[in-house]
Order: sequence, then C-alpha cells, then structure tokens
Amino acid sequence: MAILMHGHHAGSLFTVGRELGERVEQIKREKPVAEQALRLALIQDVTALLPQTKARAAHDEALAALDKAWAALDKARAALDKARAALDKAWAALDKARAAYDKARTAFDEALAAHDEAWTAYVVSFDTEAFHREHCHPNCPWDGKTIFAKGTSIEVLEG
Repeated sequence: MAILMHGHHAGSLFTVGRELGERVEQIKREKPVAEQALRLALIQDVTALLPQTKARAAHDEALAALDKAWAALDKARAALDKARAALDKAWAALDKARAAYDKARTAFDEALAAHDEAWTAYVVSFDTEAFHREHCHPNCPWDGKTIFAKGTSIEVLEG
C-alpha cells in the first residue's frame, strides 16, 4: 500500500491504498481524457517523504494490520466464491467459508477502524499544507477540496 498525494481529484489531499502505478492505470482507463494530463501531472507517491512521528509509526502498524486483514479477507472471499459456485454439492463448504469470511471481515473492519484512527492522528501531527507546498507542483490548483478548482486542463499548471 502507498500514500498518494492527489490520488483523487477531491476529498482528502492524501489517499492510502493502491500503488501509484495501479492508480495511474486506472486514471488512464476510466477518467475523462480532458482530465487525465492534470491528474497524472499532480499524482505522486509520497509515502517515503512523509515525516516520521509516533503517530506515523502507529499508522504504519495499523496499515500492516490492515494489509494482513485485507489478505485474509481476499482469501476468505475467494473461498466463499468457490463455495458458492459449487453450492448444490457443497452446502457444508459454503457454511465453513461463510464463517471464515465473517471472521476475516470482522478482523478487517477492526483493522480498518484502527488504521483510520491512526491515519487521522498522523495527518494532524504535521502541517499538511506546508508539506504540500514543498513537495507539489508550484502552480498546483489544489484548493483544499479538489485539483479542479481552476479547470481540468493541464494548462492550469502553467500559472
């Protein structure tokens, strides 16, 4: 998992989730062509650039737990899907997979809640605006809510 700055055009400045390459491919595949150049010019993986603090350490621990829970959830989901395909022959397997999925989902939800709490504590532990000014494009149109505050064209970066 990575921490992306401008991973999405609106909402939070930072996005915790998929790797930069995966998000870039998704933008190229799913977003309007008129928006792509600006999105791709601003998105960056800032995981290694963020300051190390106690809150960051707590976030990283929560993120590791979230990764583990996510893997368990994916494994349980795969088992559940397989059991559903063979439902006529495998009611017992379905019940077992459902129980494993429920257990994994509970662990995932708990890990996600811990991650969200740690991430919130981390973000408030440093000056995100100063970080953004230092590490982003000098003419970044981010207004605290969206990168499209001045339009969707990459020309907004020309200042």
